[in-house]
Amino acid sequence: MPTMSYLAAPPFFQHWPMPFLLLALVLPAVTSPAATIQEFDSLIDLQKDSSFTVSERIVLDSGASGEETFERVLPVVLDRKPSVGATDLPVVYSVRLQLLSVTDAQGRTLPVEVTREGRRVRLRIGGPDRPPAGDRTYQIKYRVTRAINYFPTADEFYWNATGAERDGTIQRARVRVQLPPGTDPEQVHAKVMTGPEGTEPGAVQGEGEFNDQIFVATAGPLKAGESLAVALGFPKGVLQNPDPFKRTLWILSDNAVPLAITLLSLLGIVAVLVLLSRRKTRAEMKG
Repeated sequence: MPTMSYLAAPPFFQHWPMPFLLLALVLPAVTSPAATIQEFDSLIDLQKDSSFTVSERIVLDSGASGEETFERVLPVVLDRKPSVGATDLPVVYSVRLQLLSVTDAQGRTLPVEVTREGRRVRLRIGGPDRPPAGDRTYQIKYRVTRAINYFPTADEFYWNATGAERDGTIQRARVRVQLPPGTDPEQVHAKVMTGPEGTEPGAVQGEGEFNDQIFVATAGPLKAGESLAVALGFPKGVLQNPDPFKRTLWILSDNAVPLAITLLSLLGIVAVLVLLSRRKTRAEMKG
């Protein structure tokens, strides 16, 4: 499977522990025209190095038919405002994703077409030789890095398991997050969010609880446009933080084009000012 370098996960704790932002702004999404998803199960293995692996099991309604492919949309770019001193700078931020496998219920590899569409990546799974109706299970596994939001007093893991961009209903959704080894669940601040895109922060709460080292959240049914998301806040020291130099390099690499345009614009303004100043000086000397 190819390594894709862009997957976005939005920061819901902009300044810990302030309320969450709007749901489903740039979130992973499932799309398959009007297909009913009987089960959506996501297992997330969060590591101390701040990376995590997502294993999804998506079971379509046994009567689903007609479509030869199933699509999973993963937004890859988001807008963030990291604080530099007392200033919030608007920047583009990309999260790295490595697609590991796409299989059916028996573990057989399924054909997948990966395409980049602006700020998103689309996985088009299957084809003419897809499983027949009644056997529509898709298992997708991928590894994510650069998706943790680092703040002065806490670090935030956020993941929207289902996404809101789809036409069909999800009857049952479940998200399980395996905490990093040695993490004390009592020190983790958890929040579950369900609802449609545009829901006011914190207005719709889902159900979740810790089962030893695993946080479990469930919801359903979820109508078209509704999603299930989980946010976990960790005290400093649980997750490894990148050094400031590396984070600066990330921002620069993600914003090379807009930064270049801004720099050229500033140079142009300076050049014009210098030219006008020289003309004024010459005019004064002639006078």
